Amino acid sequence: MKDNSLQPEIIFHIGTGKTGTTAIQNTLHYNRKKLVKRYGVLYPVMEIMPFVGKKEIPASHCAYFGKLKSEDSEDGVSIFYQDLERALLMAKKKNAKIILFSCENIFINSSVFSELFFKALKKIKASKVRFILYLRRQDLVLESAWKQWGAKDPNHATIQDYKMSAHAQNLLDFKTHLDRWLTYFEADQFQVHTFEKSHLRRKSVIPSFFQQLGLSDSNIKSLQKPSIRKSNTGYSDDVLHLLRLYKQDDIHDN
Repeated sequence: MKDNSLQPEIIFHIGTGKTGTTAIQNTLHYNRKKLVKRYGVLYPVMEIMPFVGKKEIPASHCAYFGKLKSEDSEDGVSIFYQDLERALLMAKKKNAKIILFSCENIFINSSVFSELFFKALKKIKASKVRFILYLRRQDLVLESAWKQWGAKDPNHATIQDYKMSAHAQNLLDFKTHLDRWLTYFEADQFQVHTFEKSHLRRKSVIPSFFQQLGLSDSNIKSLQKPSIRKSNTGYSDDVLHLLRLYKQDDIHDN
């Protein structure tokens, strides 16, 4: 009989957006080989349909989970189950203790992913599953999302207009999303953190996050740091005004 207690722990970094996810994901991406070789953390490369004109490996798993979300419910479970099995085989080959996935959109797509994850993880008989979640003050989430998305949409003249949109409401409704996840998983499987500097280890999300993977301070300092250009820092109000004047509403990310 297969001993599932020997399986690696499967960790999902599920968001939320605007909580340093880009910096976390690029640090994971730039250090894939070191993380698995030295620290037993496998950050797998998932097979997806490539974007036109892009060949590089994505830093996050959002493209993979976006494709998974578009599948029929049962097909999505089957695909994810098979991909988890492949990840488990790779982890065994590399002696990894942890398999880690990261996408900031997982949490807010709770209506799809909570049940899909539960069914796929049940099929592989996963014995150790953990979710890492950072939550930011909702007024700051709204302000940041307005700068990155809402202000570039001609349908929203003001931040108040954007606040009433379905997109903003979905971002801000933490309770509904948490309730859906807790329908399928236990509360002690979630590590929920407030995204405020005073609450973060060394006032930074990077040491805070990697400590949860078992890395020491010296381990974390040895990791290659992503360029600031790889982070969504947000446009200034002046830049947003210029974008609107020139109708650059097709710009999605910074």
